[in-house]
Amino acid sequence: MQLKLTDPYPELPIEYGPHGRGVGKWVTEQKHKYLADYIIATQMARRKFPQCVLIDPFCGPGRLQVEGEAFTRPGGSVIAYSAASTTKAPFTKILIGDIDQSRVQANHKRLTAAGAKVEAFVGPASETVHFMAKAVPHGALGKV
Repeated sequence: MQLKLTDPYPELPIEYGPHGRGVGKWVTEQKHKYLADYIIATQMARRKFPQCVLIDPFCGPGRLQVEGEAFTRPGGSVIAYSAASTTKAPFTKILIGDIDQSRVQANHKRLTAAGAKVEAFVGPASETVHFMAKAVPHGALGKV
């Protein structure tokens, strides 16, 4: 799955990894590839539900830079939304959370720009996950 690499909000926060030099290549080459593959592979199960919700309690800013690259890439929740959007079972709602408000706001703007219906939660995942679970519509399929 090939996504546009252009960031609609380049002035907003970007994930540079724990050392500030960029995330490891494994994030895009493995983690995001497997995430997109899983979402595409499970589309038939999602089609059985009128509403499908993606829950990401550790969303980050929705954009990252890989160590050694001069450009940025979409983050995990943007990858997941985009992958589902290529199927006949797109996510009807995205619930994102992070302990850092600026990261949540950045991800919210990026997902909204991609066309997602997003609800944001700020705080530690151990607290926000309870509110996220309550925000899942009754009878919806939720993917964490």
